Amino acid sequence: MLLSSDDFAALDIEHLTPKVHGLNCYSHLNKAAVLFAANPKPDEKHLIRIAARAIDGMNPDDAIHSILIERYLESCYQFLARIGFRLSIEESGDQVYTVVVPDIRAANYLASWFEDGCATIDVSHSYGTKELECSELRAKVRSEKQAKVKAEKAVTKLNKAKERKSAVDDKQRAIVKAILLDKKNKVGRMKDLLIKHGITAPTFAKYKAKFKPELKELGLL
Repeated sequence: MLLSSDDFAALDIEHLTPKVHGLNCYSHLNKAAVLFAANPKPDEKHLIRIAARAIDGMNPDDAIHSILIERYLESCYQFLARIGFRLSIEESGDQVYTVVVPDIRAANYLASWFEDGCATIDVSHSYGTKELECSELRAKVRSEKQAKVKAEKAVTKLNKAKERKSAVDDKQRAIVKAILLDKKNKVGRMKDLLIKHGITAPTFAKYKAKFKPELKELGLL
């Protein structure tokens, strides 16, 4: 890390402020790096969106993009245009110029100023920022949390379905046991017993088949 002006001087590095529009005294350089940050902050974007919505016909995203170009992308271009590639082809010859920019948006914007084939974007040395890593981590945590909530809901739904089925089984079991017990105690004819308990003969037959092992164990069949 460069900590003082002496460090820059020792490495033969020109240290410039972001605002160097129009200067022509650095065209002898063939390498440059943009190290300033000019992206709108989240709270600024929020205010811009509010202001844009207050203006009829203005798209909030377009407003933010315009400010991004003016404050950041255009500043990157103007800063880097101080070095040799501002020269004519006759003056620069076959010289290759290397520039480093903060992100792919700046790289694409800078490349758009050149004819096809004259600018190459190399991302082999790029890396994700901590903010991006945190954002990806938050997205992962959020996804895992959503998956957990979804799984818990599915389990809850399954348990409720089991509880409903169990309640239905208990009701059906109680009815068939009551009818068979009445029959065993000769309370009345089967026809009358079915009417008494409010079910039909086919339903009674289905209940008997369903709980046959239990009913046999109780001695009702």
